Amino acid sequence: MHPVGTDNLWNLVSVILGGDDSMLPDSYSKGIVHVRHITKYKVSEAHNLELTRTSKFGGRIGSKTRQESLKEAADIHIKLGNIQRYCELMVELGRWEKAIAVAPGVSLDYWKALTARYSDYLSDNEYGDQAVPYCVCTGNTKKIVDFFITNGQLHNAFLMAQVACEGTLDLPHLNQSKQQSCLNGYRDNGDSDNSQQESLLHKCSEDLAEWHFSNGHCIEAACCHLAVGDCQKAVSKLIRGNELELAVSVGTVLGKTPELTSIGIEYLALRCEKIGRGDLSVRLLKMIPNGQQDALIRLCARCGGSMSEIDSLHQQAGLPSLEDCLQEAEKLKNEDDVLKCVQYYIISSQPEMALEIGLKFIIDKLCKDDWLLNDVYPMMSLLGCIRTDSIQHHAVAKQKSSLLILGAYLGAFEAMRRQYFSIVVSLFSNARFVMSREPHDVPLTNDHIQLAIEAWHAHHLDQPKDQHTTQYHPTEAQSKMYKDLKHRAGTETWLVGVGTDCVSGSHLPTHSDIHISYLTNRRIDGQAFFLEDGRSVISLSEALMWAKVNPFSPLASGEKINPF
Repeated sequence: MHPVGTDNLWNLVSVILGGDDSMLPDSYSKGIVHVRHITKYKVSEAHNLELTRTSKFGGRIGSKTRQESLKEAADIHIKLGNIQRYCELMVELGRWEKAIAVAPGVSLDYWKALTARYSDYLSDNEYGDQAVPYCVCTGNTKKIVDFFITNGQLHNAFLMAQVACEGTLDLPHLNQSKQQSCLNGYRDNGDSDNSQQESLLHKCSEDLAEWHFSNGHCIEAACCHLAVGDCQKAVSKLIRGNELELAVSVGTVLGKTPELTSIGIEYLALRCEKIGRGDLSVRLLKMIPNGQQDALIRLCARCGGSMSEIDSLHQQAGLPSLEDCLQEAEKLKNEDDVLKCVQYYIISSQPEMALEIGLKFIIDKLCKDDWLLNDVYPMMSLLGCIRTDSIQHHAVAKQKSSLLILGAYLGAFEAMRRQYFSIVVSLFSNARFVMSREPHDVPLTNDHIQLAIEAWHAHHLDQPKDQHTTQYHPTEAQSKMYKDLKHRAGTETWLVGVGTDCVSGSHLPTHSDIHISYLTNRRIDGQAFFLEDGRSVISLSEALMWAKVNPFSPLASGEKINPF
């Protein structure tokens, strides 16, 4: 029996003498091989080990597991200098950190791509918080921000967006990659990157502000907008949160939002009216740089009292006396400017004439098939300012009913436009209630309004998420009506913006002081607003939205609603 290794020895002699490699036995690769063959055989061995991933393990006692075979193959590849293959096998084994640690040996681009893959892997497997460091290393700010937003960590999202804007994430290896792209003929657009980062920052600010606002913290929401220099949205949030003194003060000091500040002043003037300070309302409205006369006319139209008291208010507002307004209205009656004529009648000694002319104008428009909200709403807003005592007489009962119906019906369209979705159906229902109770001249029917309510419900009803539950599909008539409603409402251009109003503290618990909303039949959280009967209650947020689109009380009594 020959000594151990003899066969290996003669195989090497054959190689040195130039023998045919194909004649070498399989056992040659298991022993000491010639340097000419060592890499060749090791590559083949690694390849064979990798192939074991397709076979079934555990069939024989003592056979290698899949992980053991891949680990052995990876060890061979790293010894052969095949770093990328080693990294891929480590990834397959779930040892991402080892792969990422040696990936720069292939290239920085490969390391960056592998790190990005790992962050995706962590995110997909609900380990998103562990992915953050890897996203930072690769400069993937958007992915980090999206993760924080998705998980409700809005403050962290805002922080990361700002860090990106400051250039802190412009790491040397990332800049080197950009420079290499430039050398390869690709232009690096730095301005575009900065614009994207700024856009991301403003999006985070917007999301954080909306979160604060929807939770009843409108001042914090305004702070989020001011933090990125967005003065307009800051003042808007304060107005929508009914923080009117702050809105006017901030707008005045900043001087960058004159139109929004004017809107805030008008609402603040309503607050002064509520406490019987018409004189203070006049002083406030005179602060409006443009359009103050229209605002003063609406104020004087709303305020009641004796003729001498009203004339005194007119004098403070710089408007003609009651009789002079009547004479001016008579002159304008035969002219084409109906709105101007109604303006003078409504602040004259005969406001009932404004009601007659204004209602005829609106009803004539509604009789046309192509009417739009913009055609009639300015007139409706003006008629809504008429003094309450002027429409409580029996002689104008029919006109009063028509006014209340139109106020609620057109208010529903304005609520759609402003996205006050929670009160749309209540406004339609209010119009239908008055129609069924009182005589009127409005060219609408109960069936028409009922179909509008059904169409709205059909398109805004929460569909069941359970796949076994039958989903509701609107009928053809409902779809047609909904399309018509949206078309007539048009697009909102109001500077304050769209969306549900939410006053400060609107989500605070009420404890034992429980109130049910007259509009929604739901329990009211936060501050409640009592209607004129002293019993019916709605939330303050609902009251504000209602008053902004329809000045008349939900009780259809003809009384005004002033929650400001």
